[in-house]
Parts: sequence; C-alpha cells; structure tokens
Amino acid sequence: MTRLVKLTVYIACTGEFAQQPQVADGASQLLLDVLGTAGAHARSAIGVAALPLGSPVEVEAIAQVRTAGAAEPQVASV
Repeated sequence: MTRLVKLTVYIACTGEFAQQPQVADGASQLLLDVLGTAGAHARSAIGVAALPLGSPVEVEAIAQVRTAGAAEPQVASV
C-alpha cells in the first residue's frame, strides 16, 4: 500500500444521534498511528438505521497500491 486515500465510516444510530464524526475519529486515528503519513486520508462519516449482522460500525477504505511490475500505483477499494 502506497497510501490511504479515503475512509467511509457507517455508524448504526438513531436519528437523534449527531456525533458520527467523533465515532469515525477512532478509525482515522488508528490508521494514522499504524501507517504514519501514508495513513492521512479524506473521510466521510454516515449515520444509518442498521448495518449487516447487527454491526455497530462499518469502515470502507480506498487505498493506493503499487503492484509488481506496474509503473504507476493503482487505487483499490477494500
């Protein structure tokens, strides 16, 4: 992985809950701690009524990777 491009964090919550960015801060900080400057990224935090299997949080990441033999890094979603 060359760098982290973007995180989208989905938070299962009620309509009254408005602290989605604070919940997403945990995922952002963890990736910055682990990846250093390569972990700097854009981010969206979205509140939803429910997530699969009752999960409270889902994190989608888009990262730039360099594959063997590739001249330029490629962007991949995980």
